[in-house]
Amino acid sequence: MQLNGEIPAGQQGSLLMAVIRYALPNEDNQLRKLCLLYLEIVDKTGRDGKMLPEMILVCNLLRNELIHPNEYSRGCALRLCCKLNEAELLEPLVPAIRQNLEHRHAYVRRNALLAVGSLYRRFPHLIPDISELIMQYLENEHDQSCRRNAFLVLIQADQRHAATYLLQHAEQLPSWNEVMQMAALELIRRTSAHDPNEKAAFVKLIFALLQSPNAAVAFEAAQTLVRLSAAPTAIRAAASTYCQLLLTQSDNNVKLILIDRITELRHQFAQIVQEHLMELLRALSSPDLHVRQRVLDLAMGMVGPRNVEEVVAALRKELNRLAESTSREESESEPLLTYRQMLIRAIHQSVIHYPEIAARMLGSLTDFLGDAAGLAGPEVIAFLRELGELYPQLCEVIMRRLLDALPMICSGRVFRGALWTLSEFCSSPKELVDAFAAISQQIGVLPLTLASDSNSTSAYELDNESGAQVPPFSANEHWQAVSDHDGDDHFGPESAAQPAKLLESSAARNPKRSSRPRVLPDGTYATESAYTMMVSERTAHRTAELDGQPGWLEGSAPTLRRLLLQGDNFLGVSVVSTLTKLALRLNQAHAAGDNVQSTPSVCRRATAYALLLSASLLRVGRFRTEPATRLDADAAERIASCIQVLLQAMESRLDPVVLHLWLESSHLAFCEMLRKHRATEAALASARAMDDQLPPDTLIDFRLLHARRNSTLPMKPFERSSTLKEGSNAATIDSSMDDAELAARGDSTERSPLRDFNLRHLHALSGLGDPVYVEAQITMHQYDIMLDIWMLNQTEQTLQNVCVELFTLGDLRLCERPSPLVLAPQQSRHIRVALKVSSTDTGVIFGNLVFDRVRSSVGSGSENGNGWVIALHEIRLDVMEYLRPGDIGETAFRTMWEEFEWENKVVIRSKLGSLSHLLELVAETLHMRCQSPRNIEQQSGFLAANLYATSVFGEHVLANISAECLPDGTIQGAVRIRSKTQGLALSLGDRLGQTAALTDSVS
Repeated sequence: MQLNGEIPAGQQGSLLMAVIRYALPNEDNQLRKLCLLYLEIVDKTGRDGKMLPEMILVCNLLRNELIHPNEYSRGCALRLCCKLNEAELLEPLVPAIRQNLEHRHAYVRRNALLAVGSLYRRFPHLIPDISELIMQYLENEHDQSCRRNAFLVLIQADQRHAATYLLQHAEQLPSWNEVMQMAALELIRRTSAHDPNEKAAFVKLIFALLQSPNAAVAFEAAQTLVRLSAAPTAIRAAASTYCQLLLTQSDNNVKLILIDRITELRHQFAQIVQEHLMELLRALSSPDLHVRQRVLDLAMGMVGPRNVEEVVAALRKELNRLAESTSREESESEPLLTYRQMLIRAIHQSVIHYPEIAARMLGSLTDFLGDAAGLAGPEVIAFLRELGELYPQLCEVIMRRLLDALPMICSGRVFRGALWTLSEFCSSPKELVDAFAAISQQIGVLPLTLASDSNSTSAYELDNESGAQVPPFSANEHWQAVSDHDGDDHFGPESAAQPAKLLESSAARNPKRSSRPRVLPDGTYATESAYTMMVSERTAHRTAELDGQPGWLEGSAPTLRRLLLQGDNFLGVSVVSTLTKLALRLNQAHAAGDNVQSTPSVCRRATAYALLLSASLLRVGRFRTEPATRLDADAAERIASCIQVLLQAMESRLDPVVLHLWLESSHLAFCEMLRKHRATEAALASARAMDDQLPPDTLIDFRLLHARRNSTLPMKPFERSSTLKEGSNAATIDSSMDDAELAARGDSTERSPLRDFNLRHLHALSGLGDPVYVEAQITMHQYDIMLDIWMLNQTEQTLQNVCVELFTLGDLRLCERPSPLVLAPQQSRHIRVALKVSSTDTGVIFGNLVFDRVRSSVGSGSENGNGWVIALHEIRLDVMEYLRPGDIGETAFRTMWEEFEWENKVVIRSKLGSLSHLLELVAETLHMRCQSPRNIEQQSGFLAANLYATSVFGEHVLANISAECLPDGTIQGAVRIRSKTQGLALSLGDRLGQTAALTDSVS
């Protein structure tokens, strides 16, 4: 009741006396505990500021408790003395408190030390000899917890005596328990901050504490050592301690904190931390993916020519261990596949600048192209094509490895990347022929046929219409048409085509059947005719004869053929485009005079095979009934363009511009992407390197050493001269201004952005006409939100029990509720409220201000007796405050785009007139960064770009913008936003929809 303000101020005195008379003498422990809490919060002074007479009884009661034979009663009384703020009440109790330092029970002595420290902190005159008292106590005390409390009190009272005691017992420091060692480290930090000359004396002590078996002590010792010294030996010892703790600790949160500390060390002492790189990689044994990712990111920043071989060997060993120690089912689980992808990406980043090591890694990496989930394969493909572009001398080895691994690929996404790589990096005629043959072997016999289905065109109908089958392409055999006994044609090698034997075996396996209707046991006629049976058996036998295989069943067909028949139209377009490019390159090689590999026969057969595959894909796609697998218009148009280019190439009337578009433009775009990516990395590295550096000839201006008339610099002792900065807008300092005025004024040019930032986060919670004016300022620290509330009593009356009642909506949690307070007339008070936030969903803070006043007056709010309530304005936490623009790779972006299930599509229609301005406006509105190449949208009239951002909670947000510029200058299109959580996608979509420049209505 007292805490909630339900007891009027006039009745508190009578209640206090009743508690003293009846409740405090009671022997019940629970009741006595409640009475002590009441004595802690009750007002102990009157309106005149003098001590209440009842406090004499309270003082006598506390003295009796301090000398009580029960140690629990003494401990409770000592803890109450720590919270009292009245010197008149505490002064008579000092002898009893000091007497408890010699009590036989450690519980009492421990609380007595806390009471002594609290008394000295607030009223030093009550215990003037505290240093001698605590020094003597430490010499006689044996309980470790009491020694720790005494040592902390001595640090607080007299750091000089505490440092003397520590140095005198330096040899015993390793044998102290962890609480005493932590107190010693606290003393070292404080003493070094005030007296830097003492640092050298404490460094040896810190080195001894680095070997402590307690993880907390070793961590704090490493932290303290980094603060005290920048010597290579100290930094090396701290980094080694961090790495050892990273290996021994099992808590993932502790591991992440240690990784952050090592990262901070790397920024300042990169060469020293680089020595512990191999020790750091041992932390990959952690089962947590986030920890592994952080370790790999940290390690990749320290790879250099000296350690690249060791790093690659360690990563390769980890890949082999991962493959050997897990079963097939476990190896195909998502966490292990993601970890394998991370390792491959790390190897890619490590060896891309070292071709000798990269060549040795090709065999190990191409084994992961057969990843069934398709997570590791794209990383391997990205590595191969970048390696081939940077080091052309390795292209032949890369293509050979890729062709060998082609039958192992199981994912359509990996197939697409492999096919593009083959089409762009195969240069010699032999490589072109081998690539064409390897791809055709994975496609198999043409034409492609659908499985038998009663509701769709069957394989037999397609076969009867076709009348011929073409085996995979081969450069070493000459093919001719061979007729069978039915007059149908098929193709086979001249050396292997034996028409008589084929006819004989076909006739033996396909005896003539009666054409009469067949009656089934139930009396109905069979629906299968003799002709259909003959064609079915002949087709299956013909395929087996030509392939030399037992038949192409669903389980034995090559993966590429199976994916094409299952309706992967995107992959089909990639296959056709690849074969078209290879055929065009063969024709180009033949035109250049190479008649060894690219003979006219080889060129014609390659072109014919590509044409037949294109026609087959168009035909099969037309007969599919399911909308998901039916050939779409874009894919059909692309395949038709391939057919057109191949026909023009056969007739030798292909336009050179078209040939350049097919064979050169894609590769040039890839080179440009690599160039921009490397330029971005170089710019970031240069910015990090030059962050804290200045040119050697830069002047250092000491303002106080200049004449006043020449002083034109802000008060920054080591700031570069404003005359050296082009376009500098530093404020000129008046020569008549002294140092005190200058310090009070500060630098207005730097203060104004901070002031604007603070004003944006300032919210008025009540009106100027309310009895109490309330405003709040929001400060965000990642997972914490600090709400600074300022209240002003605008009346001429004293307001009692003023309390701010806050409530939250969304993923916000109030850590503690504000305590009631008293506002004098025209008095202002400041309180601080902490909130926890767990996601980027939009949160709402709302509530009321309640207070009491004796006499009512006109004002805002509703009066209920003496209680007043003011409804406060709500505060909406903008989701944009949590987002930070970031960078992400193309592969990772596509992977996340497939995984994220929440999508919000926003239609845009604007009169901006410029696609570049539209992209910049969308990126600025969503706090995202563009990940796609720029400066080409204005030439084409179309815009397709990817954007990315990450939140302070580690959440990823993706966006894709597709727009076109109409002839009248209107821009129309759509922005698709994807995230893992629904709230984030919806909030960003609403924010985008509220931007007027993107949603202008066009009549």
